[in-house]
Amino acid sequence: MKRTAWAALCAAALGLPGCASIVDDGMQTLTIKTTPEGAVCEISREGSVIGVVNPTPGSIAIGKSAKAIEVKCTKDNLSAVVRSDSTAGAWVWGNILLGGVIGWWIDHEQGSAYEYDAVLQLELKETPEEAVTESADEEATPES
Repeated sequence: MKRTAWAALCAAALGLPGCASIVDDGMQTLTIKTTPEGAVCEISREGSVIGVVNPTPGSIAIGKSAKAIEVKCTKDNLSAVVRSDSTAGAWVWGNILLGGVIGWWIDHEQGSAYEYDAVLQLELKETPEEAVTESADEEATPES
């Protein structure tokens, strides 16, 4: 009888998703605020744009991942960039204890194991035109 109960428990554990996946759908609402307000912000992951907030302040739902996101905001001649690394969510630790490697792997693959800062505040600064001109001139000037 013990062998049957153990087999049933193992089968049930293999059929269950990870703990974080049960309580989290892998999406997160990200709020972006800028000073001054009214900026256009692109959210990207690994060089691909995954969303736009226009204008700020505003919110957007993004898929969670182990990979960092980058937020680039612009307004007139002002701009700012911030990177937000993902961190392991609280449910991951319970999952490791209760669900083991299989549960953790499911949560990792679905993104539900991770979360970003919920609110990102960016202070837009003037983009120096001479810095852009100088770098373009340096690239155009051949070396001797």
